[in-house]
Amino acid sequence: MQRRFFERTHGFLSFGRLINAAERLVECLPELHYVKTSFNSRIINACPSLKRPYRPTPWIATGHMQTVLGTMLRFRYPVLYERETITYSDGGQAGLDWDSGQNEPHPIYRERGTLPCTTFESETPVIVILPGLTGGSHSKYIRHFVLIARKFGMRTVVANYRGFAGVKVQNPMVSTGVNVSDVSELLHHVQQRYPRAPLLAVGFSMGANILTKYLGLKRPNELGPVAAVAVSNAFDFRALCASLEKPVNNILYSRPLAWLIKHKVITTNQDVFSKVSNIQEVLASRTIKDVDETLCRKCYGLDSVEQYYDESSSLPHLPMVHSPLLCLNAKDDPFAGALPYEVAQRNPHVILAVTNRGGHINFTEGINPFSLESTWMAKVALEFLTAALPLLHTQNSTVSISSARAHGPRPAADSD
Repeated sequence: MQRRFFERTHGFLSFGRLINAAERLVECLPELHYVKTSFNSRIINACPSLKRPYRPTPWIATGHMQTVLGTMLRFRYPVLYERETITYSDGGQAGLDWDSGQNEPHPIYRERGTLPCTTFESETPVIVILPGLTGGSHSKYIRHFVLIARKFGMRTVVANYRGFAGVKVQNPMVSTGVNVSDVSELLHHVQQRYPRAPLLAVGFSMGANILTKYLGLKRPNELGPVAAVAVSNAFDFRALCASLEKPVNNILYSRPLAWLIKHKVITTNQDVFSKVSNIQEVLASRTIKDVDETLCRKCYGLDSVEQYYDESSSLPHLPMVHSPLLCLNAKDDPFAGALPYEVAQRNPHVILAVTNRGGHINFTEGINPFSLESTWMAKVALEFLTAALPLLHTQNSTVSISSARAHGPRPAADSD
């Protein structure tokens, strides 16, 4: 009996060592590119996930596997939202899904314990979440983020774009980075609803690009997020388009995304979009670039898709960002654009964290990608935002930022 127990225990320990060895084989320290100010040093020290190696799930460690399987294998947690519909100044609409702090009934979690629940106060910090192109409050990575934010004592609200997640299309306009007035209006709406709560923001993929451009255009004295995180921002849309035109990326991402847009937005709103475009040409589109050419650029009255990409890109606006911004990117992201190393080493308000692995958005870690705790990027983002709040209210942080502006930045690029 003792021998059998020993053999089983020894086998389990051997398997554990094998898993640990596999994780170490693919682990990597985040590369941190930033200006060395007192504020930046303190906020990085307050983010333990940025100081330790990121260990991607070893059996889905490549960029494509993280991007595709990292999404497929996640559980769609039963977050209970409260929908609020807001109308923009141009007549379009957005759906704001507020985290209620509670969860919808689900048979799995009646048997296996409970998911985190909480109650919010009027002073509870609010994080506005801007999803990716076809994402929304229904997306798995968004629901993971919402639940983990509860553990950090944060209230979240998800911005669902025009035409997605049950939001009706009222006029021939799409939500992109060309015009960030949508984001500006919804952020001001949230701030007016909870004027005593610190306002924060997190953007993913396209949402990260829109958020970054907005922060670069926002005037220093204008109300808005006091700190923000941009996850998997491509920054340069011409470079992103070139990446998506590659054969593998075209098949895995560009064509499926184009199909989703056509069948979720265009086919149900043909009468609206026919005012600016030939609907048959749009429906014949096979790739994202085709959709941008036949529809998106025309919504803004632009002459070419290249002009549309130039107007959409947030990279030219990154040097003007003047509030704390963490940019989190992976080198193996299939939606590759441009990594702004030089800007991060000149702008004291931007910290660029780059990992070798992680794919697009997911950054799954640990052996079990089904777990709520498998979302490394959510931990990093929430550690950063949590650390930023008290630092922004100290005199030392204000002095250090002013000093950086007065005396000039000192570039830094390290891997710890």
